[in-house]
Amino acid sequence: MAEEEPVAAQRLMPTQATVVALAARVEGLREQVASGDLAVDPAIGEEIRRMLTEQMDQVEVWLRRSIDLSRQAPLGQNPVAEAMAGKFQQRAGDADSALAGVLVPYRELLAKAHETVGVAMQRYGDFEGQSTNLLRNANGETNA
Repeated sequence: MAEEEPVAAQRLMPTQATVVALAARVEGLREQVASGDLAVDPAIGEEIRRMLTEQMDQVEVWLRRSIDLSRQAPLGQNPVAEAMAGKFQQRAGDADSALAGVLVPYRELLAKAHETVGVAMQRYGDFEGQSTNLLRNANGETNA
């Protein structure tokens, strides 16, 4: 069972292209919420926010591991070992295509999505309150 966890984690780890695509989708979601076209039921929203929080926590684990990977590996003092250690260090570092360079924007994107869902949940409550007031007024009731 322990062998399956790293494989599952690898499938969830984003690529640079995935982060770019998701950024456009999150921005579209934010625009829909801001315009009032989208609201989310609080029960569903909490579940979505829980999943986003879990993913943010996983990204934090990956970032800590990438820091360990970005250190020069002690592979020896010959030219091949030094070249390989440098290559590993570069791929884990903070360049755009490196692991940390992809994970940091992904974490920020997850935080934006988390915030957007919260706003959408609030909007749902606002809509629900307005609808309740409209029904009460239609029935001749007054707001208490």
